[in-house]
Amino acid sequence: NRFAEAAPKALGIGRAEALKAETQLGTAFRGIGLSEAESQRQAQALVERAADIASRTGEDRDRVLEAILSAQRGEFDPAQRFAPLLTAAAVEAEAARATGKSKKALTEKDKVQARTNLLLKQTASYEGDFQKTIGSTNNQLSIQRAELEGLRSEMGR
Repeated sequence: NRFAEAAPKALGIGRAEALKAETQLGTAFRGIGLSEAESQRQAQALVERAADIASRTGEDRDRVLEAILSAQRGEFDPAQRFAPLLTAAAVEAEAARATGKSKKALTEKDKVQARTNLLLKQTASYEGDFQKTIGSTNNQLSIQRAELEGLRSEMGR
């Protein structure tokens, strides 16, 4: 997986961690009927955003990824640290706006897509932060930790 292979230097996330998060999110997207390619694209966008949020806020990347995974399941509290307006009402309004359906007619697919859209919109100010600040001490340490994790994994095989 090219995304996971590039993750340590591009996002400061270990290969295994990037693959796990991409797989979890991608599985959820495929479960609502998105194509393999679209599921992968959206999952990667959310993993990248998690790295950017962690870069800007100094929060642990695992915690940010878990908050995003929770939000995709409809559990908004953890993600509200960086997307404070992400609520069930906001998701329903976004899904109704995007689909033209009434709130009662919304499907789970509509809501998952709305969660993704809102997460990306509400965290747009974080976009690209990891790459913009790649030379910072925290991001350099993240890269080194991610690369070390990969070496440990390879040595353990």
